[in-house]
Amino acid sequence: MMNGDAWRRAVSSANRTPNPAAAAPPVISTRQRFLFETARVIRSNVADPDYSIASILADIVADPDLLDGLAIASSAERYTRTVIFSTDAYCVLAILWRPGQMSPVHSHRAWCALGVHAGTLTETHFEPETGGLEQKLRLSGCRQLHPGSTSHGPAHDLSAHRMANLGVEPALSIHVYGTAFARLGSDLNRIWAD
Repeated sequence: MMNGDAWRRAVSSANRTPNPAAAAPPVISTRQRFLFETARVIRSNVADPDYSIASILADIVADPDLLDGLAIASSAERYTRTVIFSTDAYCVLAILWRPGQMSPVHSHRAWCALGVHAGTLTETHFEPETGGLEQKLRLSGCRQLHPGSTSHGPAHDLSAHRMANLGVEPALSIHVYGTAFARLGSDLNRIWAD
């Protein structure tokens, strides 16, 4: 049984307004949310992770806070990759493209999804030419990607593209590949032309 003082203290503490700072949920950054959603897609073994991750990128890639706190590498000679996250199954990179920088014409041996964070990139698509003994590619299309734009593709050795910054300002894109970062070289790309 409570005495009068104990009862007043119990009622008083029950009627206090809770401390909003103590009750607030932790703040989850855009990058953390993106990495969590990407991991969820990978764990779910969906048939088309490139499409699913491109859909996630479309919602967040232009967020100005996405890369807060990351030191993004830059080079005058070629585009640069900064690893954001990597596992044995996939990796997430930020790629900085200075004006005039471009990838070689390449196809992927793993799925890929990308989104433009800042600047403008031009993606040129190529497809196999029919006939002949030698495998060759021909131009099949070209499009500009602005902040918030995405692109994706399954692992396909004969469907090729080239990414290029044809503008006068740097461009920054986020890429997710269906392989570990350590395997990005010849294990990921088939180079058709520089």
